[in-house]
Amino acid sequence: MYQNSTPACLALCAAARKAKRNDVACFAARAAGQAVATAHVPQHAFGAAYYAIKVVAATNPSDAGVKLTKEINWQLRRLPKKLRRDWQDWLTNNLPKNLKKLLKD
Repeated sequence: MYQNSTPACLALCAAARKAKRNDVACFAARAAGQAVATAHVPQHAFGAAYYAIKVVAATNPSDAGVKLTKEINWQLRRLPKKLRRDWQDWLTNNLPKNLKKLLKD
């Protein structure tokens, strides 16, 4: 499976680099790349969820706090219960300050 996913991962990384001036497109390509990369490292699923959060923030700057809260809650409801605490811990420790601030507003 990993060998089959490598070309897709590389293509998505290249797409993200090409789209670096368009945050939404760049973050969406990175989210997709992380999702594909779960074929060889399951923890890449956190990367896919993280970049999805960044897509939401970039797409909805005027009401990003509300949209981010909804997105994170949506993600948490769909995670297996045994992974929810890990994802919440990851967010607490790794979410950039600018996104954390939006969640508190």
